[in-house]
Amino acid sequence: EEGGPSALARRWLVQGLVAVEVSPASSLAVLEWEADPIADTVADAVSALLLQLQAQQLPEMAAAEEPAGGGGGGEGGGGGAGGGLDFALRVLAEQFGAVEEEEAGGARRLQVAGHAVRLHGASLPFERIESESEFALQRVRDVLARALDACRPVAA
Repeated sequence: EEGGPSALARRWLVQGLVAVEVSPASSLAVLEWEADPIADTVADAVSALLLQLQAQQLPEMAAAEEPAGGGGGGEGGGGGAGGGLDFALRVLAEQFGAVEEEEAGGARRLQVAGHAVRLHGASLPFERIESESEFALQRVRDVLARALDACRPVAA
């Protein structure tokens, strides 16, 4: 059935043992596996993860909008609400350690693998992210992108 509800579903195979199919249209997840102690354990872990995600309160994000003026080289995407910024900063702190606000200029500073990273801007996407380490810069960009993706609605 092309174009039917199942065409929208996504399917993953976890550890080669548990098939997980998520249907954004119905907000349902279906797990399938053959009974054995290891597959049962993996299925339990996937179930726990799905229940935790369902119970987790994510901040409301504004719909993704293009920055005014169309340009800006900002990082990440979407959102602009303070709740989204708070969420992103919490994720960065959990991943890398303390995110400190600098007194002058309003930038935020954190350490990634021993390298200083500075975040400029009071909303998402950040106006600028700086570091002397390309590795640290890319790690922060990746974490921010995943955090913003987690805040987007599953079904559009």
